[in-house]
Amino acid sequence: MRSSNLAPDVAHRINVTLPDGLKPGQFQGLFLELLETELTGKVNQQQR
Repeated sequence: MRSSNLAPDVAHRINVTLPDGLKPGQFQGLFLELLETELTGKVNQQQR
C-alpha cells in the first residue's frame, strides 16, 4: 500500500483541471478512495 505525505486534521487544497467541452452538470464530483468521509464547507470555482 502506498502512503502519502498528507497530514490528518489539516486543510488541504486540490486543484482539478477539467477537459474542455464539458457541458453544465456533466462533472459529477471528485471521488477519492481509502479516505475517511469528510465534508467540505467551502468549494471555490475558478474561471479560466
